[in-house]
Amino acid sequence: SLGSCYVSTISRPISTASPNIITGFSITSNYDPYTSLDEPWRATDNSYYNDNYYSGMCDYNVEWNGWYRLFYNGQNAQMPESCVNYGMCGTYYSLSLNGPHPQLEDGVVIRHVCFSVSGCCTYTSHPIRVKACPGNFYVYEFVKPIVCSAYCVGDPKHLLF
Repeated sequence: SLGSCYVSTISRPISTASPNIITGFSITSNYDPYTSLDEPWRATDNSYYNDNYYSGMCDYNVEWNGWYRLFYNGQNAQMPESCVNYGMCGTYYSLSLNGPHPQLEDGVVIRHVCFSVSGCCTYTSHPIRVKACPGNFYVYEFVKPIVCSAYCVGDPKHLLF
């Protein structure tokens, strides 16, 4: 389903020689639509090896387009900011953010995404854009990963907001 994230940016006031007069300011507003993504197999505690068979999912085959908001069984969720073990999130290479989520006032930020093989954040994938939205949630502009891997969803009980 589609929702939207509203972002409003107010630039610094333009002042004159008199400290009591402000000559102008600008406000930039826009709505960015997002797609809700609620796929419990993306959970950080979900191994790709279940019931004696391998069931690795792969975001390499997904046509990512636009912004995505993450859910876990209907609850607000977000990508983990720390390493996720190999073989979790329903895939072989689990993708997590290599850095913190932005604050609302940060607007859109670029974050690298990494996956682990033999150590924490062994490889870095293509960067993605991340934005904090009013209403205490994040949206992500996912891109095709460089290998068969999947974007992880962290435990909703440990949200940063």
